[in-house]
Amino acid sequence: MHKKIHKLAMPSRIDKIEKAAFFVEKALKNLKYDPDDRDNVVIAATEAITNAIIHGNKNDPNKKVQITVEGRNDRIVIHVKDEGKGFKPNKLQNPLSPENLMRENGRGILILKSLMDHVSFDFSPTGTEIIITKFISESKTDE
Repeated sequence: MHKKIHKLAMPSRIDKIEKAAFFVEKALKNLKYDPDDRDNVVIAATEAITNAIIHGNKNDPNKKVQITVEGRNDRIVIHVKDEGKGFKPNKLQNPLSPENLMRENGRGILILKSLMDHVSFDFSPTGTEIIITKFISESKTDE
Protein backbone atom coordinates (compact mmCIF):
# COMPACT_ATOMS: atom_id res chain seq x y z
CA MET A 1 0.00 0.00 0.00
CA HIS A 2 1.24 3.46 -0.96
CA LYS A 3 2.11 5.46 2.17
CA LYS A 4 3.93 8.75 2.66
CA ILE A 5 4.73 10.32 5.99
CA HIS A 6 5.58 13.97 6.69
CA LYS A 7 6.62 15.18 10.17
CA LEU A 8 6.99 18.55 11.85
CA ALA A 9 7.86 19.50 15.44
CA MET A 10 7.21 23.10 16.44
CA PRO A 11 7.17 25.29 19.55
CA SER A 12 3.78 26.06 21.10
CA ARG A 13 3.41 29.56 19.74
CA ILE A 14 0.27 30.98 18.18
CA ASP A 15 2.34 32.72 15.50
CA LYS A 16 3.44 29.26 14.25
CA ILE A 17 -0.10 28.03 13.44
CA GLU A 18 -0.03 29.42 9.91
CA LYS A 19 3.31 27.67 9.24
CA ALA A 20 1.85 24.40 10.56
CA ALA A 21 -1.27 24.74 8.39
CA PHE A 22 0.96 25.38 5.36
CA PHE A 23 3.01 22.27 6.24
CA VAL A 24 -0.16 20.12 6.32
CA GLU A 25 -1.50 21.65 3.10
CA LYS A 26 1.82 21.11 1.30
CA ALA A 27 2.00 17.48 2.48
CA LEU A 28 -1.51 16.87 1.16
CA LYS A 29 -0.79 18.56 -2.18
CA ASN A 30 2.19 16.26 -2.61
CA LEU A 31 -0.19 13.34 -2.01
CA LYS A 32 -2.52 14.52 -4.78
CA TYR A 33 -5.85 14.24 -2.95
CA ASP A 34 -9.07 15.92 -3.98
CA PRO A 35 -8.97 19.69 -3.19
CA ASP A 36 -12.23 19.58 -1.16
CA ASP A 37 -10.87 16.77 1.00
CA ARG A 38 -7.57 18.63 1.37
CA ASP A 39 -9.31 21.81 2.49
CA ASN A 40 -11.38 20.00 5.13
CA VAL A 41 -8.34 18.15 6.43
CA VAL A 42 -6.29 21.36 6.64
CA ILE A 43 -9.09 23.09 8.57
CA ALA A 44 -9.38 20.13 10.96
CA ALA A 45 -5.61 19.84 11.41
CA THR A 46 -5.33 23.58 12.08
CA GLU A 47 -8.02 23.27 14.76
CA ALA A 48 -6.22 20.31 16.37
CA ILE A 49 -2.88 22.19 16.30
CA THR A 50 -4.47 25.30 17.79
CA ASN A 51 -6.01 23.22 20.58
CA ALA A 52 -2.64 21.55 21.25
CA ILE A 53 -0.92 24.92 21.60
CA ILE A 54 -3.59 26.74 23.63
CA HIS A 55 -5.23 24.01 25.71
CA GLY A 56 -2.62 21.24 25.75
CA ASN A 57 0.62 23.13 26.13
CA LYS A 58 -0.94 26.29 27.63
CA ASN A 59 0.94 28.53 25.16
CA ASP A 60 4.28 27.43 26.66
CA PRO A 61 6.84 27.95 23.83
CA ASN A 62 9.19 25.52 25.57
CA LYS A 63 6.72 22.71 24.90
CA LYS A 64 6.49 21.19 21.45
CA VAL A 65 3.62 20.19 19.19
CA GLN A 66 4.43 17.26 16.93
CA ILE A 67 2.50 16.85 13.69
CA THR A 68 2.54 13.76 11.51
CA VAL A 69 0.71 13.55 8.20
CA GLU A 70 0.25 10.05 6.78
CA GLY A 71 -1.04 9.71 3.26
CA ARG A 72 -2.29 6.35 2.10
CA ASN A 73 -4.24 5.23 -0.95
CA ASP A 74 -7.54 5.26 0.89
CA ARG A 75 -7.08 7.75 3.73
CA ILE A 76 -5.30 10.68 5.30
CA VAL A 77 -4.28 10.27 8.94
CA ILE A 78 -2.98 13.20 10.95
CA HIS A 79 -1.49 12.92 14.42
CA VAL A 80 -1.14 16.05 16.57
CA LYS A 81 0.64 15.51 19.88
CA ASP A 82 1.17 18.02 22.67
CA GLU A 83 2.93 17.80 26.04
CA GLY A 84 -0.15 18.64 28.08
CA LYS A 85 -1.96 16.78 30.83
CA GLY A 86 -4.95 15.91 28.67
CA PHE A 87 -8.68 16.29 29.10
CA LYS A 88 -11.78 14.16 29.34
CA PRO A 89 -13.62 14.24 25.99
CA ASN A 90 -16.86 13.03 27.60
CA LYS A 91 -16.77 16.00 30.03
CA LEU A 92 -16.72 18.69 27.32
CA GLN A 93 -19.73 20.96 27.26
CA ASN A 94 -22.08 20.56 24.30
CA PRO A 95 -21.36 23.58 22.06
CA LEU A 96 -24.86 23.28 20.56
CA SER A 97 -26.65 23.72 23.89
CA PRO A 98 -28.47 27.08 24.04
CA GLU A 99 -26.32 28.29 26.95
CA ASN A 100 -23.13 27.61 24.94
CA LEU A 101 -24.11 29.01 21.54
CA MET A 102 -22.60 32.44 22.16
CA ARG A 103 -19.35 31.20 23.71
CA GLU A 104 -16.21 32.14 21.80
CA ASN A 105 -14.65 28.70 22.25
CA GLY A 106 -15.60 25.07 22.83
CA ARG A 107 -16.38 24.01 19.28
CA GLY A 108 -13.04 22.48 18.29
CA ILE A 109 -13.87 18.80 18.77
CA LEU A 110 -17.26 19.32 17.10
CA ILE A 111 -15.50 20.86 14.09
CA LEU A 112 -13.06 17.95 13.93
CA LYS A 113 -15.85 15.38 14.06
CA SER A 114 -17.87 17.18 11.39
CA LEU A 115 -14.95 17.45 8.94
CA MET A 116 -13.23 14.12 9.52
CA ASP A 117 -14.42 10.51 9.34
CA HIS A 118 -12.74 9.39 12.56
CA VAL A 119 -11.39 11.27 15.60
CA SER A 120 -9.60 9.55 18.47
CA PHE A 121 -7.43 10.52 21.42
CA ASP A 122 -4.42 8.90 23.05
CA PHE A 123 -3.63 10.14 26.54
CA SER A 124 -0.24 9.31 28.04
CA PRO A 125 2.08 10.70 30.73
CA THR A 126 4.05 12.49 27.99
CA GLY A 127 1.07 14.28 26.47
CA THR A 128 -2.11 14.05 24.48
CA GLU A 129 -2.31 12.89 20.89
CA ILE A 130 -5.30 13.44 18.66
CA ILE A 131 -5.59 11.24 15.58
CA ILE A 132 -7.88 12.43 12.81
CA THR A 133 -8.69 10.36 9.74
CA LYS A 134 -10.34 11.22 6.43
CA PHE A 135 -11.18 8.34 4.08
CA ILE A 136 -10.70 9.03 0.39
CA SER A 137 -12.75 7.41 -2.33
CA GLU A 138 -10.96 5.71 -5.21
CA SER A 139 -12.43 8.09 -7.76
CA LYS A 140 -10.93 11.10 -5.99
CA THR A 141 -7.41 9.68 -5.71
CA ASP A 142 -7.34 9.05 -9.47
CA GLU A 143 -7.95 12.70 -10.38
